[in-house]
Formats: sequence, C-alpha cells, structure tokens
Amino acid sequence: MTEDLTGDLTGDRGGSRYGEKADKVIASGIYERAWRGEREEELSLALLGQRVRLPEQPDCGEGDELRPLCYVRQMKKIGPVLLDIHGGGFVEGTAGADDALCDYYHRRLGIAVVSLDYRKAPAYPYPAALRDIAAQVEWLCRERPWGIRPEQMIIMGHSAGGNLAAAYCLLAVREGLPRPAAQILDYPYLDLQMDCGDRPAMPEAISPGIMEVFRRAYDGGQGRMGESLMSPVCAAQEELAGLPPAFLVTCGRDSLCPEGRRYGELLQKAGVPVARLHCAEAQHGFIEHTFNARSRFAAAAEQKEMARRTVEQTAQWIEMMVSSI
Repeated sequence: MTEDLTGDLTGDRGGSRYGEKADKVIASGIYERAWRGEREEELSLALLGQRVRLPEQPDCGEGDELRPLCYVRQMKKIGPVLLDIHGGGFVEGTAGADDALCDYYHRRLGIAVVSLDYRKAPAYPYPAALRDIAAQVEWLCRERPWGIRPEQMIIMGHSAGGNLAAAYCLLAVREGLPRPAAQILDYPYLDLQMDCGDRPAMPEAISPGIMEVFRRAYDGGQGRMGESLMSPVCAAQEELAGLPPAFLVTCGRDSLCPEGRRYGELLQKAGVPVARLHCAEAQHGFIEHTFNARSRFAAAAEQKEMARRTVEQTAQWIEMMVSSI
C-alpha cells in the first residue's frame, strides 16, 4: 500500500527535501488505517485458531485489539525454536506475513517456529515494537510452551524485522533478558540516522522518500535515530561484544546493503562469529516477495531462484548452530 499512496515520494533524491512530504504522509493516517485493517484480518484468523494471543505483558498493547498475535508451528517434542520477525518499514505487516517462509523452515528443519508481531508506527513509535518483541520472547522463555527449548532459541528478522532482531540481541545483553543462541538478519535496516538522500542510488531500491517516511514514523519525532537500539550500526564495540553468532544476508541491488555489510564488520571486530552471504544481484525483500503470495511486489524468476538458494543456505546454517548448542 506504500508506493501507490505516496507516489510523490518516489522521485528526486535528497533527504532534506523529503522531510515535509514525509511528515504529511505520516499525518494523513494512511499507515494507521492500513494497520488496523491488517489487525482485523489477523483477529479473524485468531478466532479460527490460526493465530495465538500471547498473555498480556506490561509493555504490550492493552486489550485483545493491540496485543501482538503469534502464528505458531509447534512440535510434540522439546527442541529448538525459530522466532521470526516480519518486515514492513515498522509501519505495516503482520505475524502472518511470513507464513510460507516459516512453513518451509518448520518442515525443512523439524523445529518449532513462532512468528512474532508488534505494534506499528506511527501510532506506536520506537520503542513500542522492540518492547513488544522483548515481552513475547520473555514470556516464551519463561513459560516454555509448544515444546520449545529457550537455550536453543534463534531469532530471525527481515528488513525492519532485522533491525528489531539485532536490537533485541543488544537489549538482551544490556538488560539481562533471554539471550538468543543465534541471530539471522536478512537485508536489515540498521541505520535510521542516515539521511535517505545519502543512500546509494539504484532503480530497484526502496525510494529515498519512502525511506524517509519509515525513519520519521519509527522515530516519532523523538530525535533518537542515533541510539543503538534504534540504529544498531551505532552500537559501541563493548555493546556488540557477547552478542550471539549471526547469519547476515545482504543484497547488491539494495540501498540498505552498505549498512548491513558494515554491521557485519563491526560484529566481527567485536569478536562475534558472523557468516555473511552477499547476493550481488538480489533486490531488497527478494525472500519475502518469493515466499509471500500476498506481496505487492512480484519477484522475477531469477530473484525467486536466489531466494530459494538463500533460504536453503540459511537452513543449513541453522542446522549447524542447533547441533552446536
């Protein structure tokens, strides 16, 4: 729904010139209306037993309407769990966005998979989404439902979800929360401090105007874009030390690529094991656009083939990590 409703943000580059337009788009309420519609769909699936309301947490939304919904693929035996965090620029998407992708990992690896959800900006700016993820992870590790083994927990995020996965790992170390055994970051959005006009120019990338909307919506006017829990590339080396091993996917035709590669270098300098997979011809979101039948963007055949290879390589890495835990 983003590009068609904000077409005037897809043209000329330059972050400063987009600020006023981005603020108008945010103030129009289109993202909040879209999120409410997505919530209605997810709540209807919850009534059918296809989504799960986690118990209310202090940092989560009050009441059933705002409480994050999960989609759970459970196992009869106790074992590892993969936590998935969808993307959507912090402003859209639901727990069901990665259904087919999570189904693949569940079948391929034979492990429990839980799709996490979170409240969306601009109605709920930073740190609401991160706190929602943290509350859900804490509950899962405390209650151990659905045959999961917390010490074998792997967290995975895509795009904005990659930001939340990376930020949760930082938060876990900082606040002594349950620490994942590993993290998977697919083309993560890690630097909200960067002016959108300074990103690499390429026709396949998310337009700079849309990026400006995302960063301003998530920040909510708080001026905290340089904080490490909002922009993990801004983390100091001592914050990165002790983070779990990472599997990092970057795309050559993606303006988020430089910050992803930079974060991989920062992790390695801090002594964190990093497996880096750079897909030179891949576009941002190529995995979700391949596995999500409801995606607005149709992936070309070569993008789909790269996505399938990438997901299989990710599955092999997960297998290696699980066997070593």
